[in-house]
Amino acid sequence: MRYELPSPNTETHNLQNLFVPGAQSKVFPSAPVGLLYPGDPGVPAGRIPTQKTAFAPRVALAYDPTGSGKWLISSAYGIFYEPYYTGEGGPLQDPVSAPPYLQTPQVGFGMNGINFANPFNGANPFGPTFAEPMTLLVVSNKLRLPYAQDWNLNVQRSLGNDLLFEIGYVGTTGVKLQRFIEGNPAAYFPGQSSEGNVDQRRLYSGCTLTAPPPNTCVYGSVGEIASLAHSNYNALESSLRKRFSHGLSFLASYTYSKAIDDVSSFNITGSASQQVAGENDLGAEPF
Repeated sequence: MRYELPSPNTETHNLQNLFVPGAQSKVFPSAPVGLLYPGDPGVPAGRIPTQKTAFAPRVALAYDPTGSGKWLISSAYGIFYEPYYTGEGGPLQDPVSAPPYLQTPQVGFGMNGINFANPFNGANPFGPTFAEPMTLLVVSNKLRLPYAQDWNLNVQRSLGNDLLFEIGYVGTTGVKLQRFIEGNPAAYFPGQSSEGNVDQRRLYSGCTLTAPPPNTCVYGSVGEIASLAHSNYNALESSLRKRFSHGLSFLASYTYSKAIDDVSSFNITGSASQQVAGENDLGAEPF
């Protein structure tokens, strides 16, 4: 039995936040509704609670059915956790999008009076205010540790003094794997939807399609790191191995396998969904 207790990454001055639609911060009362900070009710320094249930049992057995030493049947099973939220990859980028401390303002040219001479529409992008509409990169407040379940069943048979044949089944499944999702998706309105009003159509934008210019939306895109992805791998593996003797050794092997998942890499497309196998739906790996 293995036990792990990884802690979420923290920032020295708690300059990080969560996106929880409808929640008002008590630590930062002037923050727009939806932004919470470490110290708010239910928000620890790492923004998500430390998972204390990461028990990872492993078991294995081996059996010689004849007692002759020529046959061996073996099997094993184990759970393996990946402490992804301890600072690797996406979660480490979260402070880059922690308004108002550090934020990514959206600018556009040729609309709403924005131009090269006035790219921020009169707002100070380095001031203590919130650059709206805000583009966020956050972790889900329900983020969990990803883990894999691995198992195998193998049969070995010795042939003569220096040959070993092995055939077996190997399986693994990934559970609660991290992926980017759009935490503030845009709704589709027939006859009214266009690329120019995406923010006005978002579920938690703080504005509507009828909002007059300049854009009064509070939130734009929210890239959220969530524990929603799964993977599955199954394989038949076989090999013939010759130990070194008479100046010769070799290993010949063959694997027949299939892997399916609903996300092939953590940042395959960012938070926006894409119509490719393995991205939106459970599908065969593209490799």
